[in-house]
Amino acid sequence: MFEAPWLGFAGISPLVPGLERGEYEAIRLRTLQRWWNELDLFVRRKRPVATDRERSLAASFVVLKTGTSPESVRESLQRNELGDELYTLLYRRDG
Repeated sequence: MFEAPWLGFAGISPLVPGLERGEYEAIRLRTLQRWWNELDLFVRRKRPVATDRERSLAASFVVLKTGTSPESVRESLQRNELGDELYTLLYRRDG
């Protein structure tokens, strides 16, 4: 789900024999929760600069949560899903 969160159930089910929609949704929700916990930890640590991994995690989170293709994700959608504080910490431009 991390590398291709846009696939959704329709894209993943042919790759995982026997996967049922309910099972996929349960995994999806647990994954979203785990990713959100990691992003929340990043905010609480108040590190000055986000890593590429944290930015990738945030991007995957937004795509998996919304079902939007990566090409369709705009700043407004990211801010809406991540919140202003997290978005700013991830993508701020210093200098």
